[in-house]
Amino acid sequence: MAAIFASPNQVHTEIGIECARRGIHILVAKPVTDTLEAATRLIEAVHRSGILALVGHHRRHHDQVQKLRGLLGNRDIGALVGTSAIWAAYKPNAYFEIAPWRTQQGRGPVLITFIHEIDFLRFTGEIVAVSAVTSRTSATSPWKTRPAPCWNSKTVPSAPSSSATAR
Repeated sequence: MAAIFASPNQVHTEIGIECARRGIHILVAKPVTDTLEAATRLIEAVHRSGILALVGHHRRHHDQVQKLRGLLGNRDIGALVGTSAIWAAYKPNAYFEIAPWRTQQGRGPVLITFIHEIDFLRFTGEIVAVSAVTSRTSATSPWKTRPAPCWNSKTVPSAPSSSATAR
């Protein structure tokens, strides 16, 4: 038996833990959860139960991504030493109006949309450092006057510009 769930990020953990308790394999929509602590609890439950768990990062399976990963892995095009990217997303107000949970801190476009790009970068080679400049505005966001958070594996600082090193 298996379950697929694509629910608000903040309830993924409880649903996943309940499935694990019942021995039900899971396919969870990305992101796995909305916090590192919640992800840790879910991973521990999955390990204890022995169920299979998969995250819906479907872009990994695109032909172009597989080809690039192979080229980088075999060093057919040399070693990847850096990536420079610009990411911008537009979500119309209706996107947030039909699912108000998307406007809550920790549940916005970075975790809903940009997570695909983060996964792509990690799938083709681990991220070592991140430097970012954030925006002070967001569609219908209740925290639109504060800077968007930048993060690393240990902290979630809020600053207009920040550097972070992933571990």
